[in-house]
Amino acid sequence: MEHYLNRKIDYLQPSIANAYDELPFWSAPFAVLLLKEMPMIRQGRVLDIGSGTGFPLTVLAARLGPQVQLTGLDPWDAGRARAQQRVEAYGLENVTLIPGSADALPFPDGHFDLITANLVLNNIDDAPAMFRECMRVLKPGAHLCITTNLVGTFQEVYNLLTEAMAHLHQPEALHEIARHAAARRTPLQVAELFHHAGFVDFLRCEVDHACRWADGSAFLNDPLIVMGFLPGWMQLVPQEQHNKVFAFVERTLDAWAEQSGSVTLRLPIMYAEGRKPLS
Repeated sequence: MEHYLNRKIDYLQPSIANAYDELPFWSAPFAVLLLKEMPMIRQGRVLDIGSGTGFPLTVLAARLGPQVQLTGLDPWDAGRARAQQRVEAYGLENVTLIPGSADALPFPDGHFDLITANLVLNNIDDAPAMFRECMRVLKPGAHLCITTNLVGTFQEVYNLLTEAMAHLHQPEALHEIARHAAARRTPLQVAELFHHAGFVDFLRCEVDHACRWADGSAFLNDPLIVMGFLPGWMQLVPQEQHNKVFAFVERTLDAWAEQSGSVTLRLPIMYAEGRKPLS
C-alpha cells in the first residue's frame, strides 16, 4: 500500500496556490459547460463567485471582452494572490479581485448584470443565503449561472467503502457512508435553491463526465483526491480499520484497471441558470 493515508495537503498554504494549476483540469469540464450555456453579455458587470486562483475568471474576461467589468470574489488569500498574478500577466485591466463570502456579498443591490459560480455550491455552508444574496445584487432581468457536481460523484468509491464495512461488520458506518454520498445535491435540489430565492426561467443541462486513472494507487495518490476527497472518506471508517479498508479499495480499483485498462469513475455535472424577475 502507498502512503496516501498519511499524506496531508493544506490548500490554504501559499505553496499550494502556486502549484494549483492542476485545478483547472478538474474544473475544466464544468467551465466548458458554463461557457457553452451561459448568456454572453457585451457590456456591464460580472461577478464570479469562488474565483479561486483565477479559473475560469480570466477565461471569462477574455471571452466577454474588455467592455465587461469582472469581479472575482473568494475568501482564499493565497488563491487571490495567484489569480492576481494571472490578471497582471495577461494585462486584464477589466478584472478586480476582492475577498468575501458568497453568503454575504459586499455589493449594493442591483449591481451586476451576470453572476457565475463554477464548482462553488458544494463548498459553501449556507447555499440558500448565497442564492438570496445573488438575487439581491443582480439587476432585474440578469442571470445567475452555476455549475456543480451532483449526487453520484465517485459513487463507485462509496460502494466499495460500503462493501468493506459490511464485510467487517461495522453497521454503524454504513449510515454515515450513505449520508456522505448523498450530501451532494440532486438536480431537483439545485432547482429548488433557484426557485426558493425567487429566480424564474430556470434552465439546466446535465452531463456525465468520466474521470480516469491508471490504477488504484494513481487514484488514491492523486493530490486532488488526497486534498479534496480522501479526508472525508477516511472519517467514514474507524481509524483502526483505515489500512484494511483502503487496501481493499485500492486492490479492487487495481483489478478494474487490469480488466478494462483504467479506473474510470463517474462524475455527474450540472449547469443551471435562473433569471431575476424584471419586477
